[in-house]
Amino acid sequence: MNGNVKNTVIRDALKKTRERRKSQICKQYEVKIDRSHLNEESKQRLDRIFLEAKWFYNSILASQHIFDLPENHYKVEEVKVKIRDKYESRKLENVSSQMKQEILDRTKDSINGLSALKENGRKVGGLKFKSTVNSIPLKQYGNTYWIIDEHHVHIQGIKKPMRVRGIFQIPADAELASALLIRRHGDYYLHVTTYQTKMVPVNTKKETHEHSERSIGIDLGIKNQLTLSNGTRINYEVPITEETKTLCRKLSKKQYRSHNWWKTKTKLEKAYDKNTSIKKDIRNKLVRKLTEQFSTICYQDDSIKAWQRIWGKRILNTSLGGITSALQKKARTPRKVPRFVPTTKKCSRCNARNEMNLDDRIYECVHCGLFIDRDMNAAINIEKEGVPTVRRESTPADTLASTLVEYNGIPYVRASMVVETGSPAVIVKPTIYSRG
Repeated sequence: MNGNVKNTVIRDALKKTRERRKSQICKQYEVKIDRSHLNEESKQRLDRIFLEAKWFYNSILASQHIFDLPENHYKVEEVKVKIRDKYESRKLENVSSQMKQEILDRTKDSINGLSALKENGRKVGGLKFKSTVNSIPLKQYGNTYWIIDEHHVHIQGIKKPMRVRGIFQIPADAELASALLIRRHGDYYLHVTTYQTKMVPVNTKKETHEHSERSIGIDLGIKNQLTLSNGTRINYEVPITEETKTLCRKLSKKQYRSHNWWKTKTKLEKAYDKNTSIKKDIRNKLVRKLTEQFSTICYQDDSIKAWQRIWGKRILNTSLGGITSALQKKARTPRKVPRFVPTTKKCSRCNARNEMNLDDRIYECVHCGLFIDRDMNAAINIEKEGVPTVRRESTPADTLASTLVEYNGIPYVRASMVVETGSPAVIVKPTIYSRG
């Protein structure tokens, strides 16, 4: 009877939680653990938690039948670890039972996910043993972890509270849920999941801007990263620094997995992470300005991975693939043009097809005499394909100039008009384009 009462209480609590979640939104915040305020014991315990999590995960995969493991398997205190050609017993002293339970559940979810992909016809492999585990789920707030004050948190398995940075981001009325303890580039982070009451936006201003209802075509390229159909060209590149190249050379000379090898590897990972963050920042700012200015954004489904295999670093330094994926999610009306539509070879005025080489930067139509920049012609064609009937008008010089100033305010970005780059003509007068 006591068991039935307990199950009833649990079901009622879960039902209330589901009802409450319907009026809430889920947000995650990153909080960084300050290593400079950690004593040696806390550092060792943190490292030990990740090491024991790796042992426990690999022991799960070593089981022939993972789903047949007993329900209380997460309570094991000792596992077998393969050391070269033999197995040795290792005690799990720092990783808690709830951490082990979540690792076990996450492993089962991964297997179920691979099984579902295989049923859908995808070619999948199996889970592999890991040399490192860099994320540990903290299941329950108040038990696995909890926030002490605006500067300190406590994690189960570590005796002393840890000083952190970033708790101020979390609203005071947010409902705290699970978290992830992450190790990245030698630093430790907490990704805290919260639930907050939905705020209904009040739109007090009507969209009266003329540009907010216009469409635009975007042509992606290697030499010129973005060319817009209104005559704007956007170039940016974030090359790998000399410091990063020096670290790569140093790492190649270190003894594999030695102490200095790990130190150099951590520095190299931080350098690459900084480079990636700069490119993400550029991408987010460009996408935001485009989505604010245009309601319909047309772009072509180019194979960025194929470009990277051919041009390598030139694509790596720009991260073009992130722009198309961000536009697809954030644009009010994204229009994806199929990959094999010949937007570069087709004339944007008469729709005739003219052959071009990769090094030809000016498009010249032998049928109607159109003389236009190659990328500009492709951008107009992309807009025509995305919007069945579009009126492409010349952008006023003052409007275009103010737009260029906004783009040039983004670090690493160089924006200009197509006419400034050597094209004899862009858009001379308003023209009505339509299919056929």
